[in-house]
Amino acid sequence: MASRQIVELAGGIAQQFYSPQSYQESQTKDDCDNAVACAIRHCVEPGNGESGHDFHFDGPLPAEAEQLLHRLHEPTVSLIRENWDEVERVAAAFLKNATLTQAEIDVLMTGAAP
Repeated sequence: MASRQIVELAGGIAQQFYSPQSYQESQTKDDCDNAVACAIRHCVEPGNGESGHDFHFDGPLPAEAEQLLHRLHEPTVSLIRENWDEVERVAAAFLKNATLTQAEIDVLMTGAAP
């Protein structure tokens, strides 16, 4: 599954969705770079890059990685739009508390107060 790539893509997409007038591509460069690295690793490393060791790739973006990122863009946009209320609730909770447990996040995702 390409869930790591979706997570990396989501940051920039959420920023565009939340504040399109102030969005600047340079603000999400790290997210984009991480999404590209995850896609490359998923496509070129045995075991889909889940080994946990350092990874370095030199060269152009492999076509398979580019296709993966392209294919995941719209589903990621849909996830952000469909779950925007949950994104805002979890973000607000993180601003109040630097850490949240999985149980607290689960409660927030249901729409209930933590």
